[in-house]
Order: sequence, then C-alpha cells, then structure tokens
Amino acid sequence: MYKGQIKDFPKEVVDKMLEYQVAQGNPKDVSVFEINKIACINGFNWKETEEGGSFWDNVIINHNFESFFKEYPKSETKLDETKQSEQYFEIGQTVYSHLFPEGEGIVEDMGSPLESFLKIRFKNSSTYLYFTSDGKFRITGGIVISQTPLEPIKNKVIEKCPFEKGEWVAVRDEDENNWMVVQFETINNKTDYKYRAVNGGCWKQCKKLSEFNI
Repeated sequence: MYKGQIKDFPKEVVDKMLEYQVAQGNPKDVSVFEINKIACINGFNWKETEEGGSFWDNVIINHNFESFFKEYPKSETKLDETKQSEQYFEIGQTVYSHLFPEGEGIVEDMGSPLESFLKIRFKNSSTYLYFTSDGKFRITGGIVISQTPLEPIKNKVIEKCPFEKGEWVAVRDEDENNWMVVQFETINNKTDYKYRAVNGGCWKQCKKLSEFNI
C-alpha cells in the first residue's frame, strides 16, 4: 500500500501520522513519510502529540506496532467502512463516536448540498466536530460515527454523566471539608476538575443531594 520507508506500516498507523501532519498545519501528503518516516518539518512533531515523543519513537523507529494497537485497538479506532450505505443522518439525531468525550453527539447542522457536511456537537458540551455527510471525519477520513451505540474503548473509561443539566448537586475539591450546592452544567472527563456548574466553577467531586441524609 505504501512505498519507501513506511512500506510495511499498517494503514492505521499511517492514518494517525497523517492526522497529526494536518493538525500541525501541514498538507496531507503520505509521500513525506515515504521519503523520511521521521519527518518533522513537513510531517509532524512527535513531542507535540497526545502520545508523546517516546511513543512515536517506539512505533516509527522501532516498528513496534503492537504498542500502537494497544493504544488504538484495530476494531475500535474506526467503524467498518462497509457500513457506509447504512448511514443516514438528520438534524437533532443522536450519533455515537469514540471521538466524543462521552461517546455521544447531536447533529446540529447538515450544511447545504454543495457543502455536504455534518456539524456535530458533543453531548453535554458546546464543542463541535465536522464530518462529511456519510460519517467520515473531515481531517483523516474513514467512517467514524454511527447511528447505533458503540462498545466502550478498551482501557479507557467513558463516564456516563449521572447528573442532569440544571440539577442542584453538591460539589467540593479533595482538600475541602465542606460541600457546596450548585446547579450542574456539564462534565469534562479530560480534566481532574471535571464537574462544571452553571456559574462556570469546576470541582473534582460531585454528588447527588439524595446521597446526603438531609
């Protein structure tokens, strides 16, 4: 499938390299890596990735692809593209993807026939991602959203939010003795201070008021 220095690389590894190539402001061009698999200027800077430099050193230089698939299991990095003909989306529909922090998103806009895109908002968030109308991620391609719920990613806990937006809850940080009652807004699993209130404050711990004997 590929030539030169990445001729034996799995497609999933190269797809991730291309994703970072584009994310760091470079044109999507696999030939850059075919010529020089460790390309930084026109490829991507390993240290500026979520996985870090040692991860990519192990994958790209040492060809330890097993370590890559431990981080990104084959069956769960993207959906089977043979399902493309089954995909049908409409505004307001709940869709599912491992790209979303909580696994779920809402179709907010489908664009015009000429633009042909899906604008999907993360559930319980104001953050958006854009896809082509058949469910492919616009940056890397490949079918990555589904109409049916997905199994959780291995080794990654997707916490389903136990609180309703606007619900009064009790919050505190680990070094505080007292709980504070606030209106719950959303949850962000990417930070330790993941429970956010309507007023914008964030805390590490959150409980339903029903858990207190009052």
